[in-house]
Amino acid sequence: MCSAVGDVGITVGDLVRQHRRAAGLTQQELARQARLSVRAVRDIERNRVAQPRDRTVQRLAAALGLDRAARDRLLSAVDGAVPVGPLEIGVLGPLLVRRGTHRIDLGSAKQRDLLGLLAVQPEQVSIVELVDGLWEHRPPRTAAALVHTYVARLRARLETPGAPRVLVAGASGYRLHLPPDRLDLARFDALLDGARDRPAADRFALLGAALRLWRGPVVADLGSGVSQHPAAVAAGRRRLATALAYADLAAELGQPAEAADRLRDLARDEPLDESVYARLVRALGDAGQQASALHAYAEVRERLVDELGVEPGAELQAAQLAVLRQSTVDSPESTVTRVPA
Repeated sequence: MCSAVGDVGITVGDLVRQHRRAAGLTQQELARQARLSVRAVRDIERNRVAQPRDRTVQRLAAALGLDRAARDRLLSAVDGAVPVGPLEIGVLGPLLVRRGTHRIDLGSAKQRDLLGLLAVQPEQVSIVELVDGLWEHRPPRTAAALVHTYVARLRARLETPGAPRVLVAGASGYRLHLPPDRLDLARFDALLDGARDRPAADRFALLGAALRLWRGPVVADLGSGVSQHPAAVAAGRRRLATALAYADLAAELGQPAEAADRLRDLARDEPLDESVYARLVRALGDAGQQASALHAYAEVRERLVDELGVEPGAELQAAQLAVLRQSTVDSPESTVTRVPA
């Protein structure tokens, strides 16, 4: 009985059989070259051995002539089946990597950072830039060699036998090769492109779908060399511009509640951005949530005063004033007395 991850997966026996056939070997030939019995090879391939010994798997890998990435992948399958399904990578929030329904452990922090650097940039990333992003100030003398090592280890975790490379080597670096619909940042940008020159209602729907892809700041859980990389910062700015445009469309189309939901998400990640809060205050007020609108204003005002030593600007003050007028006219229960001085 083989151990499995979920209901379906590629077992170590499946991988051995695939590599054996690709090498043009019979079970008898593989057994002889690996110094194992034919019965042992047969039982492994038929998944009759739940957890083959590492030494046995190493012998099989050597006999099959596997490169390091394929050997590491074979070893990683010993403790459980390799999950199947399309590989998906998410960077619009903490780094998320999964195949099918199974999350993939990427290993060390440096390996996570490396994948993050490749995922936020559509083109090839040079070894020099990867070294700068991974170590920032004092890279070790072996930094370039370590980058190649991390790539090999990531390939062992991300790639499947016979499938195209996920991490592709170029003349001076590496790039992430993934269908656009399998990377959330690429889907976000595609939705933005599709929203251009569309009628207001269609544009509103597409921008809303784009904003719903976000789970937090770009790769917020990775090192500062990744989360503060110009490509990651630029993606965050696109999110901000999209949210503001979405809020303006919501006001135009009379759908403030939808805008408020998206703006709340962004306000958590941009706690001092007055443009975000001004639109959030207005959206909440237009949705009939005057008390929540005034609370949001008081919240950001307190942060601005405490952290920056400034009062809200004209845009945010105007949003508050509009809600105060609504409170007086439309919602007697949400009175001016609820607003801090």
